[in-house]
Amino acid sequence: MFNQNDEVIILNQYFYIINIMSSLKRHFTAVIGKKEQGTYVSSSPSSAARKAVSKLCADDKKRKVEFYMRETTQGSIKKVYGL
Repeated sequence: MFNQNDEVIILNQYFYIINIMSSLKRHFTAVIGKKEQGTYVSSSPSSAARKAVSKLCADDKKRKVEFYMRETTQGSIKKVYGL
């Protein structure tokens, strides 16, 4: 019923609160220059960046790409990673 990382607060035998933010998937966009290059769903910005590199460098494995990740999850503060 609960994941290992979920925080559970029991109010009484019928009601409880679950903090599931740790297990939710977040949405990130890779930004190269001023252009957004795809949306990646992951639990952390680092794993979303790995997915972005795999996708952006699929044709040429020796290609070097400089980009940063912007969180686009609904309700987030749209934090930027890798800038």
